[in-house]
Amino acid sequence: VNLLEKMNPHDVLVVTTLDRIAESPKQLAQFCRSLVRGGIFIDVLDLGTIDDSTAGKLILETLEKVVLLEEIEYKERSIAGKKRAKMRNQNYHEGRPPALITKEKRHAYMLLKQYTYQQVAKKTGFSVSTLKRIKNKIEKND
Repeated sequence: VNLLEKMNPHDVLVVTTLDRIAESPKQLAQFCRSLVRGGIFIDVLDLGTIDDSTAGKLILETLEKVVLLEEIEYKERSIAGKKRAKMRNQNYHEGRPPALITKEKRHAYMLLKQYTYQQVAKKTGFSVSTLKRIKNKIEKND
Protein backbone atom coordinates (compact mmCIF):
# COMPACT_ATOMS: atom_id res chain seq x y z
CA VAL A 1 0.00 0.00 0.00
CA ASN A 2 1.27 3.44 -0.92
CA LEU A 3 2.21 5.54 2.10
CA LEU A 4 0.71 8.68 0.58
CA GLU A 5 -2.70 7.00 0.25
CA LYS A 6 -2.77 6.31 4.00
CA MET A 7 -1.76 9.84 5.07
CA ASN A 8 -4.02 12.85 5.48
CA PRO A 9 -3.32 16.60 5.60
CA HIS A 10 -1.66 17.63 8.89
CA ASP A 11 -0.30 14.10 9.46
CA VAL A 12 3.38 13.92 10.39
CA LEU A 13 5.77 11.43 8.83
CA VAL A 14 8.59 10.77 11.30
CA VAL A 15 11.89 9.43 9.95
CA THR A 16 15.30 9.07 11.56
CA THR A 17 17.22 10.35 8.52
CA LEU A 18 16.30 11.54 5.04
CA ASP A 19 18.17 8.72 3.33
CA ARG A 20 15.52 6.31 4.63
CA ILE A 21 12.82 7.91 2.48
CA ALA A 22 14.24 7.61 -1.04
CA GLU A 23 17.06 6.04 -3.04
CA SER A 24 18.35 9.25 -4.64
CA PRO A 25 18.32 12.96 -3.83
CA LYS A 26 16.05 13.53 -6.83
CA GLN A 27 13.47 11.02 -5.56
CA LEU A 28 13.80 12.50 -2.09
CA ALA A 29 13.14 16.05 -3.28
CA GLN A 30 10.12 14.95 -5.33
CA PHE A 31 8.71 12.85 -2.48
CA CYS A 32 9.14 15.60 0.12
CA ARG A 33 7.64 18.20 -2.22
CA SER A 34 4.58 16.00 -2.87
CA LEU A 35 4.08 15.39 0.87
CA VAL A 36 4.28 19.08 1.72
CA ARG A 37 1.90 19.97 -1.12
CA GLY A 38 -0.53 17.44 0.35
CA GLY A 39 -0.32 19.17 3.72
CA ILE A 40 1.75 16.37 5.26
CA PHE A 41 4.71 17.33 7.43
CA ILE A 42 7.97 15.41 7.59
CA ASP A 43 9.77 15.27 10.93
CA VAL A 44 13.37 14.24 10.35
CA LEU A 45 14.87 13.42 13.74
CA ASP A 46 18.40 14.49 12.81
CA LEU A 47 17.32 17.59 10.85
CA GLY A 48 13.99 19.06 11.90
CA THR A 49 10.52 19.38 10.44
CA ILE A 50 9.92 19.85 6.74
CA ASP A 51 6.60 21.62 6.29
CA ASP A 52 5.16 24.63 4.47
CA SER A 53 6.92 27.08 6.80
CA THR A 54 9.81 29.26 5.67
CA ALA A 55 12.33 26.88 7.25
CA GLY A 56 10.65 23.86 5.64
CA LYS A 57 10.67 25.54 2.24
CA LEU A 58 14.36 26.34 2.70
CA ILE A 59 15.11 22.67 3.39
CA LEU A 60 13.19 21.64 0.25
CA GLU A 61 14.99 24.23 -1.86
CA THR A 62 18.31 22.99 -0.49
CA LEU A 63 17.38 19.41 -1.44
CA GLU A 64 16.52 20.54 -4.95
CA LYS A 65 19.86 22.38 -5.24
CA VAL A 66 21.66 19.19 -4.15
CA VAL A 67 19.86 17.35 -6.95
CA LEU A 68 20.89 20.02 -9.45
CA LEU A 69 24.49 19.88 -8.22
CA GLU A 70 24.55 16.08 -8.61
CA GLU A 71 23.25 16.36 -12.18
CA ILE A 72 25.91 18.94 -13.06
CA GLU A 73 28.67 16.83 -11.50
CA TYR A 74 27.44 13.76 -13.39
CA LYS A 75 27.61 15.65 -16.69
CA GLU A 76 31.08 16.99 -15.87
CA ARG A 77 32.37 13.50 -15.01
CA SER A 78 30.85 12.15 -18.20
CA ILE A 79 32.52 14.84 -20.33
CA ALA A 80 35.86 14.28 -18.57
CA GLY A 81 35.60 10.52 -19.14
CA LYS A 82 34.91 11.03 -22.83
CA LYS A 83 37.93 13.35 -23.13
CA ARG A 84 40.16 10.73 -21.46
CA ALA A 85 38.81 8.03 -23.77
CA LYS A 86 39.52 10.18 -26.83
CA MET A 87 43.09 10.80 -25.65
CA ARG A 88 43.72 7.08 -25.06
CA ASN A 89 42.03 5.83 -28.22
CA GLN A 90 42.21 7.75 -31.48
CA ASN A 91 39.38 5.63 -32.92
CA TYR A 92 37.02 6.49 -30.05
CA HIS A 93 33.61 7.75 -31.05
CA GLU A 94 30.40 8.22 -29.13
CA GLY A 95 27.23 6.36 -29.80
CA ARG A 96 26.23 2.88 -30.61
CA PRO A 97 28.61 0.93 -32.84
CA PRO A 98 27.26 0.07 -36.27
CA ALA A 99 25.43 -3.24 -36.40
CA LEU A 100 27.15 -6.03 -38.25
CA ILE A 101 25.53 -7.50 -41.32
CA THR A 102 24.87 -11.10 -40.32
CA LYS A 103 24.60 -14.12 -42.59
CA GLU A 104 20.84 -14.08 -42.06
CA LYS A 105 20.63 -10.47 -43.22
CA ARG A 106 22.78 -11.19 -46.30
CA HIS A 107 20.57 -14.18 -47.08
CA ALA A 108 17.45 -12.00 -46.77
CA TYR A 109 19.07 -9.44 -49.09
CA MET A 110 19.76 -12.13 -51.68
CA LEU A 111 16.15 -13.34 -51.45
CA LEU A 112 14.95 -9.78 -52.18
CA LYS A 113 16.40 -10.14 -55.68
CA GLN A 114 13.89 -12.93 -56.42
CA TYR A 115 10.94 -12.28 -54.10
CA THR A 116 8.83 -9.41 -52.80
CA TYR A 117 9.41 -7.80 -49.41
CA GLN A 118 6.32 -9.54 -48.00
CA GLN A 119 7.46 -12.95 -49.23
CA VAL A 120 10.96 -12.50 -47.81
CA ALA A 121 9.48 -11.24 -44.53
CA LYS A 122 7.45 -14.45 -44.21
CA LYS A 123 10.44 -16.64 -45.04
CA THR A 124 12.98 -14.91 -42.78
CA GLY A 125 10.96 -13.45 -39.93
CA PHE A 126 12.33 -9.95 -40.58
CA SER A 127 9.76 -7.17 -40.85
CA VAL A 128 9.38 -5.31 -44.15
CA SER A 129 10.87 -2.15 -42.62
CA THR A 130 13.88 -4.14 -41.36
CA LEU A 131 14.33 -5.67 -44.81
CA LYS A 132 14.35 -2.17 -46.32
CA ARG A 133 17.01 -1.07 -43.82
CA ILE A 134 19.10 -4.17 -44.57
CA LYS A 135 18.86 -3.53 -48.31
CA ASN A 136 19.78 0.15 -47.95
CA LYS A 137 22.73 -0.62 -45.66
CA ILE A 138 24.17 -3.35 -47.90
CA GLU A 139 23.77 -1.29 -51.07
CA LYS A 140 25.27 1.76 -49.37
CA ASN A 141 28.35 -0.23 -48.28
CA ASP A 142 28.85 -1.97 -51.65
